[in-house]
Amino acid sequence: MEISNTPYLDWVVTGLFYSALHYIKAVAAKHGVTGITRYKYSQMNNLFVTLPIFKRNSAIYQDYRQLRDDSWIARYEMSQFGASAVISLKNDHFESIKLFALANTA
Repeated sequence: MEISNTPYLDWVVTGLFYSALHYIKAVAAKHGVTGITRYKYSQMNNLFVTLPIFKRNSAIYQDYRQLRDDSWIARYEMSQFGASAVISLKNDHFESIKLFALANTA
């Protein structure tokens, strides 16, 4: 289903975040970090300040934070997102993380 046609934009935002999270965890695993079995904000934040691949690419952290924060808002504050905002999240933040992960896990 196209983003612009779904009434479940909050779930799309949440799905983008968790997909991005898995990409980030894949990069971490490729660079020797294992054992992230449960998602914890502190573990993820620590990756961005300790793992060199993330330290050299600080924009990825900003993309992650945007997706994380918007996912939180969608899930717990039940804010409504418009299709254009969700498309922007996907194109501007999720795709950056995806491309970064694909380039750094090969």
